[in-house]
Amino acid sequence: MIKEQQLENYNRKLDLTVEAESHKDSTDWRKTTDQLKRLQQEWKKIGPVPRRHSDKIWKRFRAACDSFFTRKSEHFTGLKAN
Repeated sequence: MIKEQQLENYNRKLDLTVEAESHKDSTDWRKTTDQLKRLQQEWKKIGPVPRRHSDKIWKRFRAACDSFFTRKSEHFTGLKAN
């Protein structure tokens, strides 16, 4: 039962990861920021995943979010510099 729940949690987190990855190159800063924050909140609500997948799925999700937020920061830093 626990393994089944963890596998279901993994699948839910995988779906969130794929969705985050689909937004990582967006330049619609406000909308995408809201979407990624929503995904991050959903992630926190999902329970644990199988240990062998935990770090890998987290790093993949985090990389997608970080990619977008780094680009957003660089964009607005560039605007301020001009």
